[in-house]
Amino acid sequence: MNQLMKIPALVWSIFGALFLWLCWPPFATGFLLPFGFVPWLLLVERLAKIGKIHRAKWYLMLGVFIWNFLCTWWVWYASPEGAVFMLCANTLLMTMFWGFYLWARRKREGVWAYLTLIGSWITFEFMHLNWDGNFPWLNLGNGFSANPKLIQWYEFTGTLGGSLWVLTCSILVLVVLKNRSRRNTIILSFCYFLPILLSLYMYGTYQEKGEQKEVVIIQPNLDPYKEKFNINAVDISNLMVDLAKEKLTDSTKLLLLPETALPGWMVETHITNQRKVRVLLDIFHDYPNLSIVTGAETYEYLYADKRPTPTAKHEEKDVYYDAYNTAILFERHKKPILYHKSKLVPGPEKVPYIGLFHFLENFHISIPGSAGSLGISKEPIVLKTKNGISLAPLICYESVFGEYTGEFVQKGANVLAIITNDAWWASSNGHKHHFLYGAVRAIETRKDIARSGNTGISAFINQKGEVRDRGPWWEPYTLKGFVRTNETVTLYVLLGDYLGWAGLILLMVCIVKRFLPKSS
Repeated sequence: MNQLMKIPALVWSIFGALFLWLCWPPFATGFLLPFGFVPWLLLVERLAKIGKIHRAKWYLMLGVFIWNFLCTWWVWYASPEGAVFMLCANTLLMTMFWGFYLWARRKREGVWAYLTLIGSWITFEFMHLNWDGNFPWLNLGNGFSANPKLIQWYEFTGTLGGSLWVLTCSILVLVVLKNRSRRNTIILSFCYFLPILLSLYMYGTYQEKGEQKEVVIIQPNLDPYKEKFNINAVDISNLMVDLAKEKLTDSTKLLLLPETALPGWMVETHITNQRKVRVLLDIFHDYPNLSIVTGAETYEYLYADKRPTPTAKHEEKDVYYDAYNTAILFERHKKPILYHKSKLVPGPEKVPYIGLFHFLENFHISIPGSAGSLGISKEPIVLKTKNGISLAPLICYESVFGEYTGEFVQKGANVLAIITNDAWWASSNGHKHHFLYGAVRAIETRKDIARSGNTGISAFINQKGEVRDRGPWWEPYTLKGFVRTNETVTLYVLLGDYLGWAGLILLMVCIVKRFLPKSS
């Protein structure tokens, strides 16, 4: 430990950022991630030893900034201003929650300081899953997504369990470095290896459940910056029909198309009157028992003497409208069922807390096809097909939210359908992160996933989070496979992010403890 204390804080700051990045997807190095916070904990110890712990926040801020930049720089492709704001905001928030640990560490070294770090970081991640400025991309539990064999126990804890594993192991490494007793080493080994061994056992013994249903996935591969929102929508529909007919059979139960596969705004009361929709629905002449789920851009008129929803746009006297990013279920001779994306991307799709800050709507981040802050569905809507497939329609960003996905399952979803458009991030790690994070939902819910991406990665993922089949990146493609309709409800689905509430309570207890006399 004495030799480690000679290493400058700046080195620990930068090394910590690089280590976390190298442990992050798409690198399959998640087995190292449980030690991800060790360098930054040593940074704090180094400065505490020389009486300069007050400087730790600046070194931590630098490290957090570098980590954020290395993992999420690709947001720049979609929005340079959004990338800068996201990077700065997330750096400040992460540093602030590390600040609770520094605050506790100044008064008490040991258990209560460590508990403060656990409580504050879990609270930070819980907040990032639930507040209106949500960006849980770098929640620590996501970092294991490239190693599904290590996290089969997420069906009990969700990703916050993975975050707790990282925090606990990192702290125990510091404890061992300070006092290399046999007892401390055994505790560290137990906390590191037990989750891995349990997961490997669960992986080896888990039996996939549910009846198999044939599904066809379309990946049209239209560049959103150049083609998708600039060419005739009917031509796009014809392209997708041609792709679908390459693999459709009489046994196919579901045809899945990506997010905004039907571009161009459609009023919801007249969807089936649209020519681009009728072209798609002509498939029913050859396959009458087929169900089709597609993404679309829709809006509805709202009539009121004042703004009826925070996101409504004023068109004329007493007439407003709300725009939506929508998933639609079409079946022959049935009324379409619509679900509106509800976990929206801060910036391009919503102004956080728009009810309070509606004036910021004039400054929303614009990308092709955007329409300012979007409306949402009031609750999750399961798309129940006549073929026994009840879909949770997760639109793009929504696939990052475990508890929200679980709400669909509680309402009867037996398959997860992820529809997305990942071309915004070009060939960077952005689309790879998104693909792998979504696969974690399969473990948490024990549901098969059918994933349709406008530009990839389209895939079938089984209940253990394994990719059963996938298409290429940036190519038009039709993928045929099957999903199992599993009705099982996991503990995580029942309880949601209960570890987030536990973390918040722990933080509150630690704050109270910090104000008590040291002898107590």
